[in-house]
Amino acid sequence: MHDKGASDIHLKVGKPPAIRISNNIIKASHPPLTIEDMEDALGAMLSKDTWDKVKGCYDLDFTYEMPGISRFRVNYCKDLGQPKLTLRIIPYEIPTLAQLSLPASLKTFTDHNNGILIITGATGTGKSTTIASLIEIINQEHASHIVTLEDPIEFIYTDKKSLVTQRQIGIDIDNFAQGVKYALRQDPDVILVGEMLLLCCLKSLLPEACPLLSVCQKR
Repeated sequence: MHDKGASDIHLKVGKPPAIRISNNIIKASHPPLTIEDMEDALGAMLSKDTWDKVKGCYDLDFTYEMPGISRFRVNYCKDLGQPKLTLRIIPYEIPTLAQLSLPASLKTFTDHNNGILIITGATGTGKSTTIASLIEIINQEHASHIVTLEDPIEFIYTDKKSLVTQRQIGIDIDNFAQGVKYALRQDPDVILVGEMLLLCCLKSLLPEACPLLSVCQKR
């Protein structure tokens, strides 16, 4: 799907599945989904503990993988009291700057030994893939320790020249503030914070900005 320009899949009770392709929502030729269809989908995606948690909440982000096909960032929410799922397709291969049609000059950000880089933009403008591309350049070219704090983890990095530690909020650490606090004790060269920084997170990073390149995503 991703190679055909698909970016998101929408599953909604009473409607057929819909796919965003080239910025347009395309409705599939499929019977309307039932509440049982949605519960079956959630049951297949989630562990029993997480499924029990979903039943008692209104919104939840998590990742799901269909081996050999794709990874997905999934948002669960309620729509008129019924469950709705939005799946963002995450390709296995981390795209390069060239594949993202981004200027090669962005690579210079990966050569700095200090500072804070903030990547911001509207939903769907490529923040996550841009960050992943920059992190992968560091992973391939620098002997560094990269610590990522994400909710949820999207791209999976394989250690190359660098050592990569990936921590998911709610699974590996309680929250971003704690993640930043403890990351600073884990001998990091690069810290990726995958969400808008809370003031307390920013205060934690600023004193350490000299020896670190911290990459922060603002959604």
